Amino acid sequence: MIGRSPGGAGDRLARCGDEDTVRFVDLLDSTGVPGIEGSGEDQGVLAGVVGKSDTERMVGEVSWHAVSQTDPVAGNQTVSNGWDRDLVLDTRGETRHPEPTCPVEVALAAVAGRWTTLLLRELMHGPRSFSQLRVALPRLSAKVLSERLARLAQADLVECERQKGFPSHTVYRLTPVGRTLKPLLIELYRTGDALLRETAVRRGPTVGSSRA
Repeated sequence: MIGRSPGGAGDRLARCGDEDTVRFVDLLDSTGVPGIEGSGEDQGVLAGVVGKSDTERMVGEVSWHAVSQTDPVAGNQTVSNGWDRDLVLDTRGETRHPEPTCPVEVALAAVAGRWTTLLLRELMHGPRSFSQLRVALPRLSAKVLSERLARLAQADLVECERQKGFPSHTVYRLTPVGRTLKPLLIELYRTGDALLRETAVRRGPTVGSSRA
């Protein structure tokens, strides 16, 4: 029988030293025992070497490792579904990857892109023509301004009106939906200011900033 193999391998397996582990693996190799991850007959052979209770424990550990590799939620018991309802108001926010229906993703997409927040800020003050926006943001090229206005109009955040006269000109204004972004812009500004202050505190005074 395998449990009575020469050299007292069964006795040595009771210990946990590295040398005993190597002998245990050698023993399995020499008897042709299949991989530990098997079941049924494989577990019966293994039980003859280390005993039933040890076999159940080892197979259980291997099985659990396999589950943890395929299911990260099951493998990581620190994951909690105790949502902070100040952050997750309903089931749409309970997603585990970015979703187009997640309100946070929708809000971030609305203000995404270089110049978008500055353009929204200007339009928060009232309707503006294309030339007025160029004057307010002189480093913003006409091409990029046109692209940003078109994108905001497509998202139903900005509407344009071609006014009569000569020469005719187009006026841009925020839609009611676009005006709902004002609290978001305010909070983004406050959050950014707080982050800048914290960064300055961690870095400390710069060279030459101290008074003599």
